[in-house]
Amino acid sequence: MRLLMILILLGTFMQALLAQSGHSLSRKADKLYRQNNYEEAAKTYDNAASLDKSAKNKYNKGNALLQAKKMDEAVQSYSEAIESAENSKEKAHAYYNRGNAHFKKEKYQESVKDYREALKYNPDDNQAKENLAIAKKKLKQQKQQQQQDQNNQNKDQKDENKDQKDQQQPPKDQKNDPKNEPKQDPKQNEDKQSPPPQKSKANMDKAQAERLMQMMDEQQKNTQKKLMRQDSKPSKSSKDW
Repeated sequence: MRLLMILILLGTFMQALLAQSGHSLSRKADKLYRQNNYEEAAKTYDNAASLDKSAKNKYNKGNALLQAKKMDEAVQSYSEAIESAENSKEKAHAYYNRGNAHFKKEKYQESVKDYREALKYNPDDNQAKENLAIAKKKLKQQKQQQQQDQNNQNKDQKDENKDQKDQQQPPKDQKNDPKNEPKQDPKQNEDKQSPPPQKSKANMDKAQAERLMQMMDEQQKNTQKKLMRQDSKPSKSSKDW
């Protein structure tokens, strides 16, 4: 019995010692945080949290990581603080700051949920109400932009498919397309429609012309001969002196 009491007292002493050590580390981490040495502050808060399991060190670690712009790690620390929180005030603070971390990551939907949870535990938090309104507005704009991007992507895909389809189709026969037929001069059409003179007929006309010329030459010669014969005849009147 006496041994059991000694063990209990020893355990209580060790817990107090560890808590004192954790508290000492927390104060050291607070000093580093005020000096803007956020990464070292986060490590020191983490060491303090291993000795002191309260939500405070995990919450402060999240704050240091948030300032160091390590949002994913900050979200994780705030989540651990929410699980370790012992009262509504601690939960409200942890949800509020986790909402800030999600907001900085442009995860507006998660941010809206966290601000709503913060207001659930502290309905009078005007800053949470204001942040909630801003996050909801950002979420609406984000969804509209995503919808616009999706529409543009669908349009680009549709145009690409149409181009591929057009490339696969064979080209139209221009000879059969009346739109592609050149305009023709009606006079040219008339010339094309009138048949050219036949070569045999041309040759025949030429031969006939040559024979006609020969006949005319013969007639002229005959006429000249007749005239010559008439002129050669003596006249019937003579003269005596």
